[in-house]
Amino acid sequence: MLRALAYDSGKSLSLELGASQTIVKGDGLVWSSGYLVAAAAGEEIFDYVAQEAKTTAGGKYTFIDVLPASGSNIQYEVDTYANTAEAQRGVAYEAKTKSQIDNGTSATANGFFVEQIVGAAANKKVIGRFL
Repeated sequence: MLRALAYDSGKSLSLELGASQTIVKGDGLVWSSGYLVAAAAGEEIFDYVAQEAKTTAGGKYTFIDVLPASGSNIQYEVDTYANTAEAQRGVAYEAKTKSQIDNGTSATANGFFVEQIVGAAANKKVIGRFL
């Protein structure tokens, strides 16, 4: 799950979610054909982070409350795919799923920049920002 920690005040938006989507609070979202959809594995940039759970039926669209991710300077706490290590600080990673960072695969362009490790390695949590 992606959870905003700091610098998110006043940045919430309500944007249209694509059809046939099941979103959980904290999922990463990206633009697709003019609508937001769940981010796929391997995405380097999440455009927004869902602030509520929503499900849309086929052919139906609805609005969802989101926070910007990329370039927003919002600090997030994020679940990682594997145990964390101090060597991961200062490295940008791509997404493993719509709600996890793949801390074993460095991003080739942008990604999620790890600033801090949260707790023990087995906690699988980091703090950072989307570039």
